[in-house]
Amino acid sequence: MEPGAAAATLDYYAARTDPDGPAMTDSVHAIDAAAIGEPGCSAYTYLQRSVRPFMRGPYDLFSEARGDKAGSEDPLSGFPADDFLTGKGGFLQVFTHGLTGLRLREDGVRLDPTLPPQLHEGITLKGLRFRDAVYEVGIGPRNTTVRLTSGTPFTVHTTEGPRRLTTTLTLPTRRPDLTPTADAARCRPVTATSESPGLYAEAAVDGSPATSWSPDGAAGSLTVDLGPRPQRITAVTPRWSDVPPASHTLETSVDGRFWRPFLAGDTARKVRVTVRSQDPEKPAGVAELRVAADGS
Repeated sequence: MEPGAAAATLDYYAARTDPDGPAMTDSVHAIDAAAIGEPGCSAYTYLQRSVRPFMRGPYDLFSEARGDKAGSEDPLSGFPADDFLTGKGGFLQVFTHGLTGLRLREDGVRLDPTLPPQLHEGITLKGLRFRDAVYEVGIGPRNTTVRLTSGTPFTVHTTEGPRRLTTTLTLPTRRPDLTPTADAARCRPVTATSESPGLYAEAAVDGSPATSWSPDGAAGSLTVDLGPRPQRITAVTPRWSDVPPASHTLETSVDGRFWRPFLAGDTARKVRVTVRSQDPEKPAGVAELRVAADGS
């Protein structure tokens, strides 16, 4: 499938998939997003969505459904599965097959590693196997190291062509979040006063219109940190989810303590949007919060 078609297909179906469906769904979305590599960091959004709504304390068991449905009896099927190993397996495959880009070939494996900025310290996967060989993959923010720890050397297919893994290989790490953009908020650190299950703050700045943030009640605020240096902001444009707010406010701040209503030309380090909904059971959401700033 062509990259443009793949991205359009993912965005179309991810936005229309029942959020109260089974726990395996977003792990597949995360693997797809990692492979497609659209500018931004939506793979991390789907990674979060594949685990956070389903973990249950005190032993971190995995439920088959998220939110309130996880504890309610379905008259047709009974309680959702708990501990749901299929969902856990999907979450783990985001790392083994999503971030590494691992695909099996007859003579070896294909690797096309990527790393979202939220995992900037890197990740290492150990104990991976191809036939009798055992290898590990360490994904860093710039480079990825593939190391053969035991067994017979094999071929690693990369974007630069096939290479033989005899001891160690170094591959480039894809960083879709570093694709040039006019949006100063894309993939920046973000927080929210509250979040609905599966509708997390990172979704509002991940570059994908198919994901969104929503508070867990009638009102909530989302704050984006644009970086250590104040920027001159020329526009702040929220793109609403399927449920637009009854009202909203946009504010900026230099220090995160004192806020004022946004005016074009403001100099600030932080941007905040507050949404208010008529129905607390159907809170408004922000699909993307775009910030235009001089120099971005």
